[in-house]
Amino acid sequence: MRDVAVPAQQRRSSTVRKLLTCCLAASVGFGLAANATVFDATAQFSAANNPAGAWSYGWQPSVGSGFTLLTHQLIFGGGAYFWDRANTPGTPPIIGKNTTDHPIVIADNPTVPAGVSMFHPGPNNERAVVRWTSPAAGYADIFVHVGGVAIDPDYVSTDIAILKDSVQLAATSSYNNASRYSYYRRVDVSPGSAIDLSQGFGTNGSYFNDSTAFRFTVVVNECIADLTGDGTVDDSDFSAFAPAYNLLECSAPAMPAGCPADINHDGFVDDADFSFFVVAYNALICPE
Repeated sequence: MRDVAVPAQQRRSSTVRKLLTCCLAASVGFGLAANATVFDATAQFSAANNPAGAWSYGWQPSVGSGFTLLTHQLIFGGGAYFWDRANTPGTPPIIGKNTTDHPIVIADNPTVPAGVSMFHPGPNNERAVVRWTSPAAGYADIFVHVGGVAIDPDYVSTDIAILKDSVQLAATSSYNNASRYSYYRRVDVSPGSAIDLSQGFGTNGSYFNDSTAFRFTVVVNECIADLTGDGTVDDSDFSAFAPAYNLLECSAPAMPAGCPADINHDGFVDDADFSFFVVAYNALICPE
């Protein structure tokens, strides 16, 4: 998701690059195993149904209270689908995605890049909320990346909250779209547990220019760095990680399908993913 990413050349550590390059010759041709329990709000977005699977798109009058589904649909440019409120159609809060392979201008305001998800709070700070509902018990790794899209980032002020069952896990009091906010946490979940990504209009008291791109991914009961699927994170996984790191962008033609080495699900295989990998590699045995 290029609109929320810093330039690729800034995402490389020379030390990590040298470390992985030294192992690259031994890793060519190594297959990467895709995780089977990845819930991706962008990849699994539905233009036809809400809720759709584990995902629901709704709004709240305040953080953690009164979740209501968005039931009306807006369509822009023949391929950008957005959910909004049936009683106030065309007015935020809205949540949706450009499902095409080209940018689309939304109502003469933001240009949403191809494949990007976006949300926008309402005029009275009605919060746009993307909700994931757990289908099973266990642990869930939560990955959130937010930023970009707004027509005039200099005048944007939004706030982001992440909650589990209405209990706040993290928040930003004021967030400017010119920057990027990322979050990770592992939590225990039960069937029906709800993880919310919630957006309000921030400290400037205005909902203008608050269109914001997001990536929201939840990985359930998976060893996120076990790229070979053998229950451990060891040298074979390191050898699998190295060529993906060398490619960097998940969109690269040679990148394995699903980009499984993109551990933090931001669209790149970079130093942030290596940081996750090192922790798992030192632990060796996958959690149960």
